[in-house]
Amino acid sequence: GPAPPAVSPPRELAKTSLPVYRIEPPDVLALEMQKMVPLPPYRLETFDMLQVNVFGTLAEHPIMGLFLIDGDGTIDLGPGYGKLRVAGMTVEEAGRAIDAHLRQILKLPEVSVQLARASNVQPVNGMYVVAADGTINLRQYGNVFVAGKSIVEARTAIEKHLAQFFDSPAVSLEVTGYNSKVYYVITEGVGEDDNVVRIPCTGNETVLDAISQIHGISGISSKKIW
Repeated sequence: GPAPPAVSPPRELAKTSLPVYRIEPPDVLALEMQKMVPLPPYRLETFDMLQVNVFGTLAEHPIMGLFLIDGDGTIDLGPGYGKLRVAGMTVEEAGRAIDAHLRQILKLPEVSVQLARASNVQPVNGMYVVAADGTINLRQYGNVFVAGKSIVEARTAIEKHLAQFFDSPAVSLEVTGYNSKVYYVITEGVGEDDNVVRIPCTGNETVLDAISQIHGISGISSKKIW
């Protein structure tokens, strides 16, 4: 008679989902850092970009937008305001320096300064292969161990590691190369010879999928399949 429900084999119309994906070598991860703000106090350098907004300027010469720190360490605030040196200062110190500079020209300027881009901060975004030791190499920021972790756990570990270099880092992480999960189809050959085929696991396989990967079974194949 039919097998009891408790031991009945699963059918292809009643598939089950795989457990939470665990990262392993040699998976490929796509990492994107949504904000890269260096840890304070950050000292401004040449070719950094500042966002400077000033209220109370001359109507014909507003100060609002991005300003590049030139190679000589100065920023040019535009016609009528001149240049001033900000390299080596923190963002707060640069704001006070700009305010003091503008008060020589304007009556009551209101200055807002933010770091828009740090020139010496190397990007983290990219594709990373999980190495044999279970780590990904973030180049100048060092290695992070991610093997055996879920996507959420790996993202948390990467953010914790990058917190040594950035202020409240926020990371987006996903697996783009599912290379570590496989299954095997073993067929018995003539005599004692067996054939083993290694097939990547996508999470949607059926028995027919497995058989199709080995190009079917021959007419003399055993009917004992599991």
